[in-house]
Amino acid sequence: MRIASKLVSPEDIAAEISRLSRLPLRDLRAAWQAEFRREPPRGLWPNLLLRTLAWRIQEKALGGHDKATVKLWRTTGGNGQGISAPSA
Repeated sequence: MRIASKLVSPEDIAAEISRLSRLPLRDLRAAWQAEFRREPPRGLWPNLLLRTLAWRIQEKALGGHDKATVKLWRTTGGNGQGISAPSA
């Protein structure tokens, strides 16, 4: 099942996240695969699967990071692969 692109209210968002939180790992992994169209990374624990799916639900319903946050992320080392660690 793919996550709806526009959940209309905060209550709908909370209900979907709550539903996902009650899924067994197998179904949580299936939800990830349906949403991201690929297998979840091996070894990714259920809490992180859920948090990532929750972010995606909120991102689709409310929008992602604002332009200022994206700009800050990019100027501080964001490269699409994660933020690099500062040099010592």
